[in-house]
Amino acid sequence: MRILIVSDLHGDQVGVDLLKRAISKLKPDSIWNLGDILWSGFRSTREETAKFVNKYASITTAVKGNHDYPDDLDLIDFDMPSKRTVPYDGRLVYMAHINYGRKSYPKGSIVLNGHTHIKKLINENGVIYLNPGSIGMPRDDKASFALIDGNVIQLLDANTLEVIKSLEI
Repeated sequence: MRILIVSDLHGDQVGVDLLKRAISKLKPDSIWNLGDILWSGFRSTREETAKFVNKYASITTAVKGNHDYPDDLDLIDFDMPSKRTVPYDGRLVYMAHINYGRKSYPKGSIVLNGHTHIKKLINENGVIYLNPGSIGMPRDDKASFALIDGNVIQLLDANTLEVIKSLEI
């Protein structure tokens, strides 16, 4: 199964274009969205972004970001709780927009969060922590997202689709 993991799109048209290209080239089976989909202020294409993400509603698993406001959620065709836990390949994946602090996760877990717009992929004591960064408004060196493909998780440069970092899971 190929899963594209994205966060902090913020309705940014440049980010939407990067996401369209990533989906077209990588053909994910599922999209995990870690929130802050529509709102950005300056470069937001709110309605267009909603139309685009809704095309993938049937394969999207998402959580609500701190900038996903009620009137934005009215435009989205998929459920966005504040946190969720989903199974993947015999392990648990914990999803939230904001990192709610370290707790004791079972070995083999994958913990996903967005919010900071800064990418991170580490294995700490058998638990993988991933922040895919921001595809729409990065606060570090480049727009990014993540991809799980079988037993590998990768951070990818959203502009070039080159691997930034990779871990076996």
